[in-house]
Amino acid sequence: MNRAQTTRVASDALRARFKGRAVQWDRCASSPEKAQAIYEFEGFRLDPCRRRLSRMADGKILPVTQRVFDTLLCLVENAGETLAKDRLMAVVWPERVVEENNLARNISTLRRVLGERPGENRFILTVPGRGYRFVAPVRQCMPRRMRRSPLLRAATLGIIFTLGVVLTAAA
Repeated sequence: MNRAQTTRVASDALRARFKGRAVQWDRCASSPEKAQAIYEFEGFRLDPCRRRLSRMADGKILPVTQRVFDTLLCLVENAGETLAKDRLMAVVWPERVVEENNLARNISTLRRVLGERPGENRFILTVPGRGYRFVAPVRQCMPRRMRRSPLLRAATLGIIFTLGVVLTAAA
């Protein structure tokens, strides 16, 4: 097996291994970098890559459905902007026709999970006739696993590639 074939096999193996994550990135975030980010707001942590919403105080993971999670993620990624109901529905239910009350139910569930009382608008503000806006301050941070220097990441990838070539040659 020559070097080009080895490279192709290695890249195909990596693509197959991370195939599900790539689809998830496309679905829940506008870019892989955003999917790698972790969002923190008023005592909560939202991890798009692991698809978890948790309380920062005790680390408890809060149970939310996939659609409710996608609704929150879209709002948090666009914090401060009013998102039209049509846009939110297109992100949360791609290629499906759903009624507005499905989105309203997701928003209601999010408000309950986040501990927001009726009329409080600490997290989600309803803009009548237009859509919804996430109003809590959001801090975006990178997970510890991504904080390594670019040089260290490049060296690690180089070692992995070299091992793959050596193992392939030995076989």
